[in-house]
Amino acid sequence: MTETEKIEKRRAYQREYYKNYRKGKKALEYVCNVEQAKKDREKRRKLLQKIACCLLVAVCLMCFSACDNEPKMLYQSESVEVVREGNKTAVYDLLADKEYSFRSVRVKHSESVFEPYKSIDTDTINIETMPSGFRIYDKTADKIIYISAKKFTQ
Repeated sequence: MTETEKIEKRRAYQREYYKNYRKGKKALEYVCNVEQAKKDREKRRKLLQKIACCLLVAVCLMCFSACDNEPKMLYQSESVEVVREGNKTAVYDLLADKEYSFRSVRVKHSESVFEPYKSIDTDTINIETMPSGFRIYDKTADKIIYISAKKFTQ
């Protein structure tokens, strides 16, 4: 073998060596990157689990804090009191010493009442049931009170 052939052979060997070395280095970097990506994904998953748990606790606390079944006084005068407790609404006629209670239920749209109708008519009070709530006419005070699911107006 001549000197030039030896040099060419050595150079070919070096090229092949460095080619394989670069492949191995790239493969090693790829494996390291894959492992780091797995660690990052695991950290993100744990963080998301913590956030979801905190949100769940916050939603539960909000739900349970809003679930008070204490009676709410919607309207009070000398002759009429309206009290709501959950889905039950009680209208107290204080002059006649009577209590009228109503329970709200969900019904199909086809079965619902679209026009107000008189439920109770006495000498002191007139109660009409409407789709959105009640209309109470206090005859002694000459006042009309509207009680809806969300609020009341006079």
